[in-house]
Amino acid sequence: MAFWVVLAAAAYVFAPAYSSVVDPAAATPVVANSESARANGVAGSAFSRDQGVQLVFTRADGGVLSGADIAQVGVISHAIDTARPAGVKSVTTTPQSLSQNKKVAVAAVVLATDQAGSPEAAGAVTAVRSAAQDKARASGLVAGVTGPAAMSADFAASIERAERLVGVITLILVVLLMIVAFRSVAAPVVPLIAIGIVFVVARAAIAAAATAFGFTVPPQLLTLLIVVLFGIGTDYVLFLLFRYRDELRSGGHGPDAVITAVRRIGEVIASAGGAVTCAFLTLLVASLAVFRTLGAGLAIGVVVMVLAALTLVPAVVSVLGPAVFWPSKPHAARAHHAEPGRIATLVARRPFRVVLGALVLLGVLAGGLATLRLDYDNLGELPQDSPGVTAYHQLTTGYPVGSVNPVSVYLRTVDGAALSAGRITAVVNTLRSVPHVVTVQQPIRSSDNKVARIDAVLDVPPASVEAMDLAGANGVLRNKVHEAAGTRVDAFVGGQSSALADLRAANSHDLRLEFPIAGALIVLVLALLLRRPLTAVLITLAVLAGFAATLGATGLLVRWFGENGVNYLVPTMAYLFVLAIGSDYAMLVVARVREEHAAGLSTRDAIRAAVSGTAGSVLAAGAILAGTFASLLFSGVTLLVETGIAVTTGIVLTASIVALLLVPGLLALTTRSGKAEPEVTEDSAEREHAPV
Repeated sequence: MAFWVVLAAAAYVFAPAYSSVVDPAAATPVVANSESARANGVAGSAFSRDQGVQLVFTRADGGVLSGADIAQVGVISHAIDTARPAGVKSVTTTPQSLSQNKKVAVAAVVLATDQAGSPEAAGAVTAVRSAAQDKARASGLVAGVTGPAAMSADFAASIERAERLVGVITLILVVLLMIVAFRSVAAPVVPLIAIGIVFVVARAAIAAAATAFGFTVPPQLLTLLIVVLFGIGTDYVLFLLFRYRDELRSGGHGPDAVITAVRRIGEVIASAGGAVTCAFLTLLVASLAVFRTLGAGLAIGVVVMVLAALTLVPAVVSVLGPAVFWPSKPHAARAHHAEPGRIATLVARRPFRVVLGALVLLGVLAGGLATLRLDYDNLGELPQDSPGVTAYHQLTTGYPVGSVNPVSVYLRTVDGAALSAGRITAVVNTLRSVPHVVTVQQPIRSSDNKVARIDAVLDVPPASVEAMDLAGANGVLRNKVHEAAGTRVDAFVGGQSSALADLRAANSHDLRLEFPIAGALIVLVLALLLRRPLTAVLITLAVLAGFAATLGATGLLVRWFGENGVNYLVPTMAYLFVLAIGSDYAMLVVARVREEHAAGLSTRDAIRAAVSGTAGSVLAAGAILAGTFASLLFSGVTLLVETGIAVTTGIVLTASIVALLLVPGLLALTTRSGKAEPEVTEDSAEREHAPV
């Protein structure tokens, strides 16, 4: 205990500040070496990288802007430009800033930073937004700020609120559920001490690793880390406390009861942690940096939590002793609950019916996969009442929905010569012939006349399937631009639609790569624990069936809530959490089956005893883990909300259906029923007589 306290104190004092490695831009996925990334590179080298946002004005009643309103827009814009808030280079309007229906007027705000997600950009957006709203309100106008920098500032603020809210809700849930599970007000002390210390150490370790290896982490990592540590940390504490209580009820006492409990359950905790860690490390092969950093950060957190679960938690329990269950009396006779006993008997005697029923239920839920649609709309990640989203919707009442994020085409000569006007005109005319292109703006040349930028505005949302299909690889727009550019000019299609199209392709590739790798690693971990590869494969397949049902149910729930689709990050997050963490419960049951069989029970009797003996801990652990992820539903951030829906659903299914019904049912069907030989030693019995 002293070691962990000193370690946490040293980490807090000497480790790099976590805030120094957080980069809001890291939350924006960029596909390295993609065409959209190369377009950004050309843009940065040939043109100013200063970020710009749109200052949007509309009438409060939604009507047409009068001459006096338009004049007031100019006055307000000039006043802000003159005041020049920190981080703002200029605020300008032109006659073209008024929409054709005269309902919207726009002022262009140029920021003094090239990072849309930087604190400087966020501060400038806040200052412009506040000044414009104060001045517009007196004139009957509504002012707002939108654009990438404004969205990034709103996203950062939403994540900060989510961290506080999710942390408080998770803490309350863990305390209440621990009290219910053990009928003890002292039991929650153990996970709170352990998780608090682990959080400090893990956060410092992530900051140190990011500093040492030169990477940054996205803002949502800390929120997910809180949920993961509370979720798996409480699970591991529960596994140990339930086993410790069993030892006390069996006549154990003092440190020996803790030693026996750790010996019995430690292998399960270590293997479960290894499976989760391997699953998160699978993300290191992803094309997207946001996945790689999330995977590395969460893996570090899990490793620290497992080490604490095997050392710090037993130490705390040893110090507290039976008082950890106060005011309950852990030495009291074990209560017999009819439900677990009936379920255990049903699984042992009617395994075929149980397996068939479980597969039918999971199959019905998995049917939702037929309607599953992945959503790449970054705008949808924000609360719809956030200022940037509100201003964007105001803008689209007068301008095409693609105005904020047009498709940007960059032309650059291969030999470094000046671009010809004819080549630029050919590309402009080609863009005008592409479906959904409503406006092709005046080309902008670089100062050396070697690069030109041509913006094309679409009449469909930049994140829509239509826009991504147009601007993506083998899309009509990208293909036609390349053809029109010719052989002596390089053409690069950039902008949000192109970037999202490249992201969609990379994500599809990553899903095909990550899923098999994660599954294979978990099979390996299970095989090392169980020493039976076939059983490891069966468990993984059972958990995979639970994942398919999870994703199908998530798709149906998200559509029921009125969303266009499931955020593209959710399947990966759900897969890792459900497959890795969900397998914990199956490991616990199977390890108990092996232990009961080693004690001399037949396979069917061992299964009955194992299901009856572990049902309480599995359901309690599942309830707490599901509850911690359910706290994400209150975050207000679409990605986190949908992750909460998916993982909560998955944990409920894997804890109840997969771990207590499907897995033991499969064991009963695939193993011989017979009695084990009398055990010689505990270790030899476990190795020689375990049938599964």
